[in-house]
Amino acid sequence: MSGSNPYEWLQDLVAQVPEFVQPLIVALWAALLTMAATGVVTAIEVA
Repeated sequence: MSGSNPYEWLQDLVAQVPEFVQPLIVALWAALLTMAATGVVTAIEVA
């Protein structure tokens, strides 16, 4: 992974799915970040 792009893994994931699913992945990630920032979600765990 590149040090200048912290979301390279997300871009790789989006590139691997069909085009119509890509906006859904980005929207889900944005929703999780928003919930984490507002305190709705206290921790996002990566399994």
